[in-house]
Amino acid sequence: MRRAAALGVLGLGALALSVLALSVLALTGCATDDTPPEERAVIQRLLDFRQAVADHDAEAACDVFSTRLVLRWPDTPDRGKAEHCAFLADRLADPELTIGYDPPHVESISVDGDRASVDVRWVGTATSPDGTERWAERGSDELEREADGVWRIVSSDAAPAPVPSP
Repeated sequence: MRRAAALGVLGLGALALSVLALSVLALTGCATDDTPPEERAVIQRLLDFRQAVADHDAEAACDVFSTRLVLRWPDTPDRGKAEHCAFLADRLADPELTIGYDPPHVESISVDGDRASVDVRWVGTATSPDGTERWAERGSDELEREADGVWRIVSSDAAPAPVPSP
């Protein structure tokens, strides 16, 4: 059951957020020297989430989400920040469960003032005593730069995607 529970984290990838603009970045999803600073800041938030999950730091992972978050995943009820953060905290607190993400692949990003859209693909791995499971998800996220100057995901729509070959 742990493996199935870990896969519920997939909604995160959605979290991997959506900022839509047709400036396709490197396959690793990392910004390049010519990536505009606003886009780099949004991409950094995706990387912040990835690191927080790797560190089992639910508080830092949840800081990527706005209090107005609406997270959508097929065939499940929409989640707000409180529900999603409780879900994450439960998964990340399990000492027998390790969840990690490859660097996000940003397919497109668009920043307009304090709003951003990102289309991103995440590949994750969950390891527990039951074994290891890999999954992929494609997400479309909307972010806003909030009053504190920090980009946060306000809307995330994600769905399963094919897992790439190693």
